[in-house]
Amino acid sequence: MKSSPIQKLIVLVNKMDDPSVNWNENRFLEIKKKITNYVKNLFPLPDFIPISGITGENLNCNKEYGGSNGGSENGGSNGKELDNNLPNNNPNINPSPWYKGPSFFDLLDNIQLKPKDLLNLDITILENSKLTGSSYVYGLINCGVLKKDITLKHIPSELLLNVNTILDLDDNDQEEFYPGDSVKIKFKNCDLDEVEIGHRLVNLDNNSFKSSNLFTCGLNILDSNGLICVGFTCMLHLGIVKIQCKIKELRKASEPNKKIRFVRTGDKALALIETENKVVLSEKKERFSIRIADKTLAVGVVRNVR
Repeated sequence: MKSSPIQKLIVLVNKMDDPSVNWNENRFLEIKKKITNYVKNLFPLPDFIPISGITGENLNCNKEYGGSNGGSENGGSNGKELDNNLPNNNPNINPSPWYKGPSFFDLLDNIQLKPKDLLNLDITILENSKLTGSSYVYGLINCGVLKKDITLKHIPSELLLNVNTILDLDDNDQEEFYPGDSVKIKFKNCDLDEVEIGHRLVNLDNNSFKSSNLFTCGLNILDSNGLICVGFTCMLHLGIVKIQCKIKELRKASEPNKKIRFVRTGDKALALIETENKVVLSEKKERFSIRIADKTLAVGVVRNVR
């Protein structure tokens, strides 16, 4: 999640009906403050909703707010029978009158999603294998529409590949696949020795990807456990690619011309990063994370590929 293109974060504060809490507003605000301090570098304006998973309070309706999912001004139950033996489950009483926001479902229904890009085809290669004498490429469609009998460009080799067969992961043949689909592709008469995990398949006029081991980026330092200095080595996670990298240069995000020697937790910086081997990168805000073992130290966005 930290390095994925997630646009919106909704935090559900559950068990507000617990007797030790009893829908206490101060407890809700305390939790909200702690979580906001942690996620503020990733999601500037997360939404917080106090809920009860047992009673369904503020999930499908808010007695104060109403709502489009069957909530009513009189505290309706959205057509579902409630167990009146559960605590704080009187349908005529709002246990959290201090919360004036929408229910979880109402908020989901009103989120405005950016339209998917169906023009610029981009497929991340997940696997390359031979089955019963035939070579297949497994991929994830990031954007665009994949159709039969089209020609794709392989990045970084610039090799042109003609699509013969497209299957889903259950081996069902389809004419078209869309963003988010995982596919299995068979090409016409070609050698796939140069096709590796993490490479890209794009349409012929897509020139947004480059192969390099050096790029500049913006970094958000999440949890460094000390200082991250120039020369620091760690693992770069870029989609499904994991590769060792080194921080070659650091600059202040607010003063790009000013070089700095180190950054710490909570800092934002511009960095020059060098990877052990070449990787396929896009200059269109491609996201990544840098980690040591299981700990994410920072997340970043690619700015320029050298």
